[in-house]
Amino acid sequence: MFEKRLKELSKKIGEKQIRKFYILTHKKHFREIYFQNNKEAIKFLNNKLNTPLIKTNLLQPFLKKIKLSSEFGDVIFVGEQIKGFNLNNKEVISFPTNQSKKREFIESKKIQERFSKKKITPKILEINEKIPFSKEKLLREYEGERDIEVFKQLIKFYKKEGIKKVQLKDYVKEIDNNYIKEILKEFSKNNNKILVTKFHGDFAKENILIDENNKILFIDWHQKEGLITEDLINFFRGEKNLLENEKFKKILKEVFPKEVQKNIEVYFMLHKKIF
Repeated sequence: MFEKRLKELSKKIGEKQIRKFYILTHKKHFREIYFQNNKEAIKFLNNKLNTPLIKTNLLQPFLKKIKLSSEFGDVIFVGEQIKGFNLNNKEVISFPTNQSKKREFIESKKIQERFSKKKITPKILEINEKIPFSKEKLLREYEGERDIEVFKQLIKFYKKEGIKKVQLKDYVKEIDNNYIKEILKEFSKNNNKILVTKFHGDFAKENILIDENNKILFIDWHQKEGLITEDLINFFRGEKNLLENEKFKKILKEVFPKEVQKNIEVYFMLHKKIF
């Protein structure tokens, strides 16, 4: 699916050394994995997929092959971005999947570069706006065992960026769904206010990393201003009945302000209105 795009990038970043990559395609989720046939790449890939399906010299004969620049590293994941993992240098090189997303990609990386000074994101080693691409250190992936700590750190970030109180009635005016609008009007009669801040914008487990000091860091920012609950709700996207989800309720109770806990149904309605 993405061979043409990767070949274009391969020429741009330099083809002094060419390597053979095997291709795993997931058409349903529009994703691809490219990997070299070496022990480090196979081990890294199996750990990423959490399954020992990719065995050296077993699956490869049945897969498509492509020759690409060694600058991509040993393993390439293609999804919302193209990410190449250089396992020897412990670096990640990232590209936008589509050239049309060049500006969004560069803006996201510049946000990360700015936040890295506050030790919120990994340090960017290089940003190339012409091709474009970015390089950063390869860090350990988050395994989901520190959710409370994750959101406590996010709340600290929100406070630094600024948390504002906004009149609920200002949000109600923009809602097209009359049923939801009428319900929210009942809340707004008491001049209820909601909390808004600058949030991550695409928050998921995959966007959390752990550095060598065991510190939590966040990547792939699409920073927006909106409800203080947006990152929390996005983190649990795909889950049903969040108000009955024990993890969700625990984070909400231990991390978020009481005024958010009290009016969480309102935040849910507004979330559906915005996205």
